[in-house]
Amino acid sequence: MKILSSIIFGIGIATTSLPSLGDESGNLLVKLTGFESSQGKVMIALSRNEAEYKFKTTPYRNETLKLENKTSHWELDALPYGTYAIRFFHDENSNSELDTNFMGIPKEDYGFSNDAPARFGPPKFDMAKFVYSESVKVISINVQ
Repeated sequence: MKILSSIIFGIGIATTSLPSLGDESGNLLVKLTGFESSQGKVMIALSRNEAEYKFKTTPYRNETLKLENKTSHWELDALPYGTYAIRFFHDENSNSELDTNFMGIPKEDYGFSNDAPARFGPPKFDMAKFVYSESVKVISINVQ
């Protein structure tokens, strides 16, 4: 039997159907906060391993998200339980690229699951990974 749940975000209400007991998947809700503006879009990717995380292979799931009130959210329904990592950037000028300065330092906001810090490049997969094994999980990530 499916259970109906409403998760309230600061930018609205997202309604999801939860899997029944015994399902090996659930709903992951990702809330992204701390953006400097609501212009542009957010490019986000969910990876299952280091190759996907480093974009050596296609990420498991990716999406382009809207911003509202300097926040964004991503809802992943029927996500199989497992180990994942998230990385995203705020494409403020909508050119589909993470803009950097002449030294390669990002000029646009970005972030990683676990709020893993970026030092001299993105954090390793092991720093950003998390285990997903709940019928509903909400994670918050702050931009860097």
